[in-house]
Amino acid sequence: MKFSVTIKQHKLRIIFYTFMFLLSVYAFLIEPHWLLVKNIKLSLKPQYRLVHITDIHFHGDESYLKKIVSIINNLSPDFVCFTGDLVDEKEKLNQALNILEKINCPLFGVPGNHDYWSGVSFESINSSLETTGGLWLVDQNTKFKDLYITGLAHETYKQIKEADKSFQKRLLLCHYPAIIDQIENEKYDLIFSRTLPWWASSFTNIGSIESTIWCRKI
Repeated sequence: MKFSVTIKQHKLRIIFYTFMFLLSVYAFLIEPHWLLVKNIKLSLKPQYRLVHITDIHFHGDESYLKKIVSIINNLSPDFVCFTGDLVDEKEKLNQALNILEKINCPLFGVPGNHDYWSGVSFESINSSLETTGGLWLVDQNTKFKDLYITGLAHETYKQIKEADKSFQKRLLLCHYPAIIDQIENEKYDLIFSRTLPWWASSFTNIGSIESTIWCRKI
């Protein structure tokens, strides 16, 4: 009887460790490279198509980042919004930027905490984004056609107060979703952050999956 119990315990250990191994494989090899394209139409007669990407955390896998750029270009957006965490190591920055420069439309982005921690050159990032027609918005406001885009890097909210409110369509880019609680009196048509793209006119959460590509029409 004791021998039978020992065999059962041994089998349970094997099952447990096998499960943990498969879970680790998924977490480190599969999930970080998983991409989801979700199309959302926000108006009956959309004027723009945009793509939202976030938390790339590029570690040198060029095929993965090139796949993202290829998907973006195939979607033919008018512009792209990126909400932070491009790389974890500054040595990987130029490699990532060389690929992102292949995006065929303006790319607007804001830094995330890993972009600060890695000590990357924001000037280099801005230079690359400018080649696409976009900007690296470190607490800045910018205009794109009839859109007004605010990019927050810190939780100072200064740029929100200084934003031109005469524009009918206003977008806010930030890395941390916690900002939503701080700007409830401000009027933005869309707010994008690292895990929460928001339909700001009603503050309805329409998705919360990291490392995804969101294609939207506005």
